Amino acid sequence: MVAFKEKHLKRVAIYLIVGIFFFLLFDFFQEIKTIKRHKNEILENTAYQTFFKNLLYRRWIAMHGGVYVPVSEETPSNPYLKVENKDIYTTDSVHLTLVNPAYMTRQAFNLNKSLGSGEIEKITSLDPINPINTPDAWEQKALKIFKDSIMYYAEFDTINGKEYYRYMRALVVEESCFKCHQYQGYQLGDVRGGISVAIPMDQYKERGQRVLFAKGRSNAIVFLLVLGVVLVFYWSVHRMLKKELKLKREKDQKNDEIEQIFEHTPMSIFVVNKDLNLVNANTLGKEMIGVEDLKRNQMQIGQAIGCAYFIDSIDVNDCFKYCAKYQSGDSCELAELIKYSFVSNQNQFKNKLNFDIKVQDRIDVRNYEVSTVHLTQNEQDSVLLMVDDVTEMAKNERELKLINARLKGVESIIYYKAKSTHDLLNSALEEIINYTGSDTGAVYYYDEVKGVFILNNWSDSFSLSLPDAVKHSAKLNNLNCLTSAVKFKKPIIRNDSNEHYSFYKNGAEKGLKSLTIPIIKDGTTQAVVWVASKTKTYSDFDAQQVLLLLDAAWVLLERMDLMDKSLQ
Repeated sequence: MVAFKEKHLKRVAIYLIVGIFFFLLFDFFQEIKTIKRHKNEILENTAYQTFFKNLLYRRWIAMHGGVYVPVSEETPSNPYLKVENKDIYTTDSVHLTLVNPAYMTRQAFNLNKSLGSGEIEKITSLDPINPINTPDAWEQKALKIFKDSIMYYAEFDTINGKEYYRYMRALVVEESCFKCHQYQGYQLGDVRGGISVAIPMDQYKERGQRVLFAKGRSNAIVFLLVLGVVLVFYWSVHRMLKKELKLKREKDQKNDEIEQIFEHTPMSIFVVNKDLNLVNANTLGKEMIGVEDLKRNQMQIGQAIGCAYFIDSIDVNDCFKYCAKYQSGDSCELAELIKYSFVSNQNQFKNKLNFDIKVQDRIDVRNYEVSTVHLTQNEQDSVLLMVDDVTEMAKNERELKLINARLKGVESIIYYKAKSTHDLLNSALEEIINYTGSDTGAVYYYDEVKGVFILNNWSDSFSLSLPDAVKHSAKLNNLNCLTSAVKFKKPIIRNDSNEHYSFYKNGAEKGLKSLTIPIIKDGTTQAVVWVASKTKTYSDFDAQQVLLLLDAAWVLLERMDLMDKSLQ
């Protein structure tokens, strides 16, 4: 995102600089066009003002019929003026000559030229009286145009290799003109010639260049100022973006570290919302629930861990709507723990919970240590649920306790002062019943030659008796688990409470689970120990530990037999 902003910033800065450059360039060319347009207007206006000035003093001279001035080298008598009293003398014998409008105009033009104005002014006609007023080629073209009732003509032309703006305006015959020109046959209102003005372009070009240079300089200054502002803005924003990028990288690095910790924490971690929906899970969490890709808010925590009380749908508006245990009025420890974290905003650590997990058609009890951490991100509350499966650890702890109990049982058997072998077996049976948490039990000797079980003793915890047919002995084919233990020479575990025991009075009604252990010496079955319970579920571990107890008891029993035989 920051890289995109920086790229966008560069693009905006470039577009702005290029845009300002082309705008100022366009403004400069518009100034050139304006100067050209105004140049023509200025030249035409200047030429017209010059013409109007000449026309003004011509009319003043004509209004007075001419002006007498002293004859001099600069102002000799006009040989082309044919009027009466052209030359007169004053009483002081001063020679005066009449200066008509044309004569005066030529002298004014010469004076203007001598002052260095650079302009070329001329009075001319297609039928001039004075040859000096003969028109050149351009003036002839303009005078001919005047015949079409066009009163002025202007264009750029070259005179002696220099560029001039040439302007000519027609002179119309007025009443005052007839004094000098009546013999030429003009009528009132006729065009009898014109005044030509040629303005040199050098000074205007120089002036235009100065204006353009000033305009270019001002535009360049504006561009440099804008460029400076844009660059300062760009570098300031660039620094800010670099700082933001640095912070983002640090944040991303921290997030990556947190993500790595989250993903590789050696326990299952889930993020759960208030509806008990899974928002996220780490690697072990996904492995635990058996998914590779966890979709947000698509799975309940109960569904994920395979809770035996999870139900797919129920029409209740509660965060525990998927918990059949909760709906039945019982408390769900996991749901209550999560709910408490949301309500109290407090974290909980290493709560020991037992979950009933449904595995195919059976329910396994799993032991977990569960911790919760309340989270608030983007104004959304959630709970970080850390679940550590300690079932095996708990099992090991339980087995360790059983081993310790078995060792105590062995110790009790070893140090028990038995009065007889029958008494010793009774004591051993009581230890085994206590150790396994059984309700009842019995010890049978077994005659492998005859295939007969001989009852040694029942436990005293129940008043039990055998049917008369099997009270002291029984044949091999009729005694269920006892027979199987002898036949297969291994412990027989029956955890089905519907089992029948033919050697046990009313056994079909008792609903017992049982563990049968054969005592084998030198490959032959010496005896069989049978224990049973209504509630206890027996395991291979129980069988192994009972075997160890029986081995210790049987060693003592054999020692007692040897001692009895030595006394005979």
